[in-house]
Amino acid sequence: LLDSGEKGKAPSSLRQASRKALLLADGLLISANSGSLGREVLVARYYINEFHYATERIADMLSADDVDWAAAAELWRLGADSYNSFF
Repeated sequence: LLDSGEKGKAPSSLRQASRKALLLADGLLISANSGSLGREVLVARYYINEFHYATERIADMLSADDVDWAAAAELWRLGADSYNSFF
């Protein structure tokens, strides 16, 4: 689910999605004329960080012997809401 990508091996599509979303936000919201990061960029990065946190925690939970499905579902909702808020 969340293979980090070893040297010479591509990371999972979920990790690639979060990285590409960050690059998209930077490319669309930062210009050469801006002297600092704008509020929009910081908000976009916040939502992608929340998405990444949720997916990392879900992967950790699924690798455990006893899975707390209610907590995993709550993290799933957090990740989905953060990703949708980003867009």
